[in-house]
Amino acid sequence: MRLMLNKMKGLKYPDEAVIKYFFKEIFNKVDVANVLELGCANGNNLDLFYQYNWNVTGLDFSERSINNAQYNFSYYEKENNSEFILCDLSSGIPELNKTYDVILLPNILYYLDENSMRNCLRQIYGYANENCKLFIRMRSPDDYRFGKGIEIGNFSYQLDYDETDEKDCINVFYTKNRIERILREELKLTENDCSNLTYLDAFMGNMQNGKYINNVDYIIWGNIKTQ
Repeated sequence: MRLMLNKMKGLKYPDEAVIKYFFKEIFNKVDVANVLELGCANGNNLDLFYQYNWNVTGLDFSERSINNAQYNFSYYEKENNSEFILCDLSSGIPELNKTYDVILLPNILYYLDENSMRNCLRQIYGYANENCKLFIRMRSPDDYRFGKGIEIGNFSYQLDYDETDEKDCINVFYTKNRIERILREELKLTENDCSNLTYLDAFMGNMQNGKYINNVDYIIWGNIKTQ
């Protein structure tokens, strides 16, 4: 049984880009596999994988989000496993008891300073199975938020306004060349790995708190730990 939408706590649907990724990679045809998401919120992205019998693990710093995920998934009567762990990813990933075939980072890396972000990438490499598939969403310097707030580092700002409900959050913006260099260094990507990465531009206008916000991200997916 799945919880009715009007009874679910938190977000109701997976991210549109995650849905596209899921079906383009034909994950719906996989029998049994493990997926890890950093910054899982209430499990809305992992719910899609879980419905197709994947074992899911989600990490998030918000106790409310973790409680919502556990509540929402408690209504399933399925044999595959779900696990949601409270942790502050700026301090690293806690010890996990399995390795993963897919790792999702759709809304988390740009909220970490570069050192913490690099540390997360190094740690997930240790939990990746051979030919693990990786999904990342990064915030572009073309985004509305760029240059707003207190500058705290290279392309890094602590937001000081409430328009996007991110006041006091760190936002780090990456060019494609910069993030590819970081991925190459921290995930041990080869030239061939980098040439096989998929890049998608993501533009979405949205009204928030009475103001038009132009969200500009880019999405990267590809394989790590290739032969």
